[in-house]
Amino acid sequence: MLRKAEGSVSKFGDHKRRAAEYLRLAREAVDKTNKALLIEMAQTWAKLAEQDKIAEQEHTKVGKEQG
Repeated sequence: MLRKAEGSVSKFGDHKRRAAEYLRLAREAVDKTNKALLIEMAQTWAKLAEQDKIAEQEHTKVGKEQG
């Protein structure tokens, strides 16, 4: 079970890093359409990171209740 938790943390960090990278690219974008798409992609990665964080918290909570 610990392995799954570690994977969630890893995914959380990866998704957070990707969100930050797309925001950086959006700041550098000149074209408004590209900027909007990059911001949308950053928001999607940020949402995934938040979902991973919540899943990890629930996984930890369940583990504590069972143990």
